[in-house]
Amino acid sequence: MPRRSPPNALARETLATWIREGGPRALLAIAVAGLVASSSACSLYHRAPLPPLSSLASGRPLEPASLQARIDEIDHPILKSQAVVLSDGIGPMEAALLAVVLNPDLAAARARRGEARAGVIAAGILPNPVFGGGLDRPYGTGSAGLADVVSLSLSIDSQRILTRWARLAVARGELEQVDLDVAWQEWQVAQAARLEAVRLAWLERRVALAREQLAQEEETTARLGHAYDARDATVERLGVQLAARETVRANVMGLEEARTRSRSALLALWGQPAVSDLRMEPPGPAEVSAPVPETARVAPLCLERRIDLVALRRGHAAQDARVRQAVIEQLPDVSIGIAHQRDESSLRFFGGFVSLSVPVFDRNQATVALAVATRERLALEYEARVASVRSTLDETLGILRMLQHRLPEVASAVGPLARLERSERAAAETGDVSWLSYATLRVALLEQRLQEAALSQLAAETRIGIDTACGTLDWQPPAPEERG
Repeated sequence: MPRRSPPNALARETLATWIREGGPRALLAIAVAGLVASSSACSLYHRAPLPPLSSLASGRPLEPASLQARIDEIDHPILKSQAVVLSDGIGPMEAALLAVVLNPDLAAARARRGEARAGVIAAGILPNPVFGGGLDRPYGTGSAGLADVVSLSLSIDSQRILTRWARLAVARGELEQVDLDVAWQEWQVAQAARLEAVRLAWLERRVALAREQLAQEEETTARLGHAYDARDATVERLGVQLAARETVRANVMGLEEARTRSRSALLALWGQPAVSDLRMEPPGPAEVSAPVPETARVAPLCLERRIDLVALRRGHAAQDARVRQAVIEQLPDVSIGIAHQRDESSLRFFGGFVSLSVPVFDRNQATVALAVATRERLALEYEARVASVRSTLDETLGILRMLQHRLPEVASAVGPLARLERSERAAAETGDVSWLSYATLRVALLEQRLQEAALSQLAAETRIGIDTACGTLDWQPPAPEERG
């Protein structure tokens, strides 16, 4: 009876024979072929280091030529490019366009578009087919004359194919929402810069008027001081004048502080460029002559044009597609494939197979519930945003109506006071009217002009607030047709 080899010795002998006959080379060839096929379309890695802090520590200067080129490339549903001339003073719309191209937060927000586009690409990619292979070497008693067992299979996940349209709908909706969100953020930043430009211009005028008033109070105080020294004025009168001067001085300091804050806010919206001299265009007259429509007439037009509401509707539609995707994914996960096999007797087999996950415990109910809850939340957020818009419009339109009555009253008092001040000045210079009487009239004129400037600033800011809330520069509804 022949002596049998030990099992471990037989295994070593079989492995040695398999290596001599090229078994590993066959598996290596299969693996290399798979790696080559999978890596033929791969992207390459490129370093993208952050810029050094030294280049970010100081702001960049405003270069008119490059700025104008970037402004001309603005593609926005509301904002339109125009010539920006920095040498003659910066106007409100120029400040808005500069913020769109210079604001660093907007530059980061625009990068979200690339991420959303990558999501569309990912949603449209079909699942990779799964290739499997095996090679078994018969050994042991009775293995003489038997062939190697070879098995090959190719399969693909059918569920990702079935849900591809839903995933594409979600990704495309999210891309549209991102585009609209970025456009709305650009509008918000542009309007904030426009508001600060208008505010800064009016504060410049108010500071000039307040300084003129302070100079008048300083001169009156000096005259009263001399009169007091000559015993022509009482200490009570001098004390009242000193208190009035300090009140005006405090008003000047408050206006200068507000101007500094407004200037800093505008530069922050521009990304803190290296600007030494910031000159603004002088403000124009306040526009309060046009009738202010009711909120019920303005709201429908504003709600229709607001980009953020359109973005929320796109987001809700994308979430609805995600609900459909989650419902479809409740179906069993099916993998379909084909297989080829050769057994140890060299008999060949070719056929197909199906693997099916049975949804007994996990029926995707958590994903469906989350998708439905998110869709409901988005709908409620949409309604809340609409209510906020209506509330803002009601408030700003109410302020504009108040200014429409108040500002003309204040402005109408400036003219008579100015004429009276001119005649009193001539009389004061000839000594026909006391200096204190003229100074009191002049202070009253300056206070009236300051009040007019403050109300004009409020009117300009309120109109910008309505533009911002409406998401358009043209929110006036058409005049109702007259009925015969």
